[in-house]
Amino acid sequence: MKAQRESFIISLLLCLLAATSAYGQNIVTRNRTCSVCKQSKPASEFAAGSAKCKACAQAAAAKKQQQAAAEQRRQQQAREQAERERKAREQAQKETPQYAFKMGKDYYFGHNGKPKDLAQARTWLLKAADKGHADAQNYLGFIYKFGQGVATNYATALKWFRLAANQGNTDALHQLADMYEEGMGVGKSYAEALKWYGKAADKGRVQSYNKIGWIYEQGGYGVTKNYAEAVKWFRLSANKGDAYGQYMLGWMYQYGYGVTQSHASAVDWYRKSAGQGYASGQYALGYMYEKGYGVGVNIAQARSFYEKAAAQGDANAKASLKRLNGK
Repeated sequence: MKAQRESFIISLLLCLLAATSAYGQNIVTRNRTCSVCKQSKPASEFAAGSAKCKACAQAAAAKKQQQAAAEQRRQQQAREQAERERKAREQAQKETPQYAFKMGKDYYFGHNGKPKDLAQARTWLLKAADKGHADAQNYLGFIYKFGQGVATNYATALKWFRLAANQGNTDALHQLADMYEEGMGVGKSYAEALKWYGKAADKGRVQSYNKIGWIYEQGGYGVTKNYAEAVKWFRLSANKGDAYGQYMLGWMYQYGYGVTQSHASAVDWYRKSAGQGYASGQYALGYMYEKGYGVGVNIAQARSFYEKAAAQGDANAKASLKRLNGK
């Protein structure tokens, strides 16, 4: 009996040991389901704390890297495309007459970081002018008229002024008229000058008012002298506050050309001109004080205005000062 009990106990212990061993093995080898591929796999195929199996985790990481690389390529391509478009716009801008004119002006005046370089200015202005840019054409007219960086060439100046004037450029209209008035590169013609000064005057160019008045006051070269017409244009200029126009209107009143002679009116206009520092106006006002025309004789005032005009180089004022000083 004793032997049987011992044998039974030994058998029972062996059974318990086998059961325990199988249970432990089942714990170690227990399967899990991957959240991605939905397959049941041993726990050893999962990273700690991850619901994905190692294979799916590696595939996801590889996909993420591919997506990041693709996004980098896309951004790089976008940057390259933007740069190509920027360069294309820049190149297109450089080919516009507006850009060429701006470059020409910068070199002409030495602005915006550009050195003053008349050769470069002319190169850029020609590019703009050849494409019909009126301001560039007008600048070229000046360059050739006054020999700025090139030999003076009135014929070439006339060509560029005419091209710009035909587009309605106000300054070119005035300059073209001046070429006709002075006979530069063309036969001298006051009649033709009046035509172009008139176009500039229509655009409000005050200097053109004065030129028209002067031509009518002088007459000749195809224009009949007309004092009344001269007064009209000088008055337009004077009423715009132009010192020369005020002086000339005063002169017309002083001598009664085209208006009823009035020394008082002459003094009024001379005073306005002198008040702007115009030397001829200062001299004329001094003369009126010296002679007592339109004002009482006042030698001190006369001397004061003569001195102001003489300081600006007015020859008549200098001569008058010598006379007053007995020299």
